[in-house]
Amino acid sequence: MYKIGIVSTESESHSTICTLLKSNGYEVRAIEDKKERVSIESLVILGGDQMKFRQVQEWVIFAQEHLKTPIWIFFPQCSEKERDILLQLGVNGIVTKPERINEVAMLIRNYIIKIDSKFTYISSNANQRGESPLELKDSKLSIIIENGKEVQLTKLEYRLVKTLYENKEEVCTYEMLAQTLLEAGAQADFVLGQNRVANIICKIRAKIAQVNRGELNLIKTIRSRGYMLTLTA
Repeated sequence: MYKIGIVSTESESHSTICTLLKSNGYEVRAIEDKKERVSIESLVILGGDQMKFRQVQEWVIFAQEHLKTPIWIFFPQCSEKERDILLQLGVNGIVTKPERINEVAMLIRNYIIKIDSKFTYISSNANQRGESPLELKDSKLSIIIENGKEVQLTKLEYRLVKTLYENKEEVCTYEMLAQTLLEAGAQADFVLGQNRVANIICKIRAKIAQVNRGELNLIKTIRSRGYMLTLTA
């Protein structure tokens, strides 16, 4: 059974979402503490009067780093600027109108159907054809992914991808990436360096997801260690 975690301080929305998800055949579990280690396949965050944008953003960053699952948000008070920030962080979908709360369950259902029916793992298809699912373009500070789709990056983002590519299929630790990318102050502060690297990774993943609709997972998080670029299934 597909397992969905829910983060919420809004009892009414929580109850409604749980009912909708359970009616679709999903197993639902409440997550109340970031220290709690759970096995889930998607995360739903319910923002509102009691959970403000900053808390929602913190949960998104935490989930990207530690849960590594698709993220769906229901947040009626979300502004356009806040919505853009959350999408840049890599969330899969945001519903902002209270009367459309049922869309959260629909978005998750459509995502699962798409993954199950159309995609096994896109990089394995490239490997079968003897191709790499990733090509770097130094002159344009961009990368070319499957089917010729181009992703434009900043200088810092490109340097990070290039470092991962030069060490593909191997773990690049937080310390290594911080030394490669950041100034001395960030290198000296491990937590600061780790957060800066994690933020850059989130932005790269979001850009890849925008042009490839979340179908390609090149950068894997290696818990408590760092990241790895993988070009194999």
